[in-house]
Amino acid sequence: LQIHQLEPAGDVLVFLTGEDDISAAAAAIEARARLLPATSPTLLPLPLYAALSPAAQMERSPGSSEHSQGACQGSLASHAGLHSSSRSLRRQAVLATNIAETSLTIEGVVYVVDSGLAKSKATATSPASPALHPSRTRPKPSPDGVHAARRVDSLLQLPISRAAALQRAGRAGRVSAGKCF
Repeated sequence: LQIHQLEPAGDVLVFLTGEDDISAAAAAIEARARLLPATSPTLLPLPLYAALSPAAQMERSPGSSEHSQGACQGSLASHAGLHSSSRSLRRQAVLATNIAETSLTIEGVVYVVDSGLAKSKATATSPASPALHPSRTRPKPSPDGVHAARRVDSLLQLPISRAAALQRAGRAGRVSAGKCF
């Protein structure tokens, strides 16, 4: 909301870690935007993440153009300039995962807000334990000495690399001067 109230015109791209964070941020923006004066331009949160259905992407998509191959890119690209006629009356806040780092270019983005985090797949292993295997015979270890049945994959929020941070910052100001927070 500070960018919306204090900075010149331009859309905002916010990098968050996943669907839950994006949904919570969208709800918070909508709730706080209702408290703004009636003379203030509209602030429109637009979620963007890989699990979002193509129909939902088309329904909520900001103006964008193709940058490289991406799963959601086609539907977003088909709406280039969707809100351009009313751009002065509203500011779009695109709430995205790291899918927006490289897979597409969103026109009109002047400001980038980067959480500095992304979800990354991590594999953990646990030691052999009879509680994990109800059978009396132990499974044979894999060549690396770890029982494959005991590997656990999970998504962890981890800091992004310097290269990823620079890539995200580069999303600001593709058409005009931009700012990264």
